[in-house]
Amino acid sequence: MSVRQSVVTAAAPARSARRMRVSAALLVAALSLPLGLAGAGTASAAPGPAVTCTLNGVSISPVAEITGTDDADKLECANGVPVGHPIDLLGGDDTIVIRGGTASNVRGGDGDDTITISGGANAGDAMIGAITVDGGAGKDKFSITGGTGANGSAGATGAHGSNTDTGIGGRGATGGAGAMGGLANRTGTLIAGPGVDTIQLFGGNGGTGGVGGKGGDSVEDRPGGLGGKGGAGGAAGVPYTTTNGLTYDAEDSFNAYYGYTGTAGTAGGRGANGPTYTP
Repeated sequence: MSVRQSVVTAAAPARSARRMRVSAALLVAALSLPLGLAGAGTASAAPGPAVTCTLNGVSISPVAEITGTDDADKLECANGVPVGHPIDLLGGDDTIVIRGGTASNVRGGDGDDTITISGGANAGDAMIGAITVDGGAGKDKFSITGGTGANGSAGATGAHGSNTDTGIGGRGATGGAGAMGGLANRTGTLIAGPGVDTIQLFGGNGGTGGVGGKGGDSVEDRPGGLGGKGGAGGAAGVPYTTTNGLTYDAEDSFNAYYGYTGTAGTAGGRGANGPTYTP
């Protein structure tokens, strides 16, 4: 994998201009992204209807609204949070862990909260749609990561030697490219709130390239066809596409990173040699 590239490593601007600043290169790359990434399928769609969450170790599924206590609560959601299930953990030093993205608002409430959200498979975004993630007052920590892109498809097997002019099996097709990683925040709003907060946004990792196709089998005294090349790894996801949805203060720490480029696929195997072929 490539080294993760930092987008922004800086303290926030003054309160009078709290919108996050971003490099021109990031804006060009980000604004050119479609809402649905190629190969991603549901990059901006809500998670499935099932809600699998525990609050302080107790299952709370199904439930419409997820509300904590004024003490330190721990909420864990394993399969994402669909639309219609807002979260408010009220006071206390709360911990929120959501895997699979959230399409509902999340509020930590007063206290030193830790909010960790990761996007789902196939380049799912962590913050899905025009939602709000609000830490409330306190020294909050945010770690929000886009989902990994889908893996590329396997290449097709090369033609059999009997169907080629030379009797040598055809070369296998190149594997499909992996999909680009998802985003931490595409169209939502993240509010750090009062207090010295730490915010980290990560683009999702690109998907692994597909395996190259197997070379075609040969006939008579001919060598087997070459295997196809492995597909290219998916592009690294960017952390966000808008500067308008990020609000924090001058004393806060903010870092944003691209994901990792996906790993290239492996080459396909060589086809079988003809029965009378001698290397």
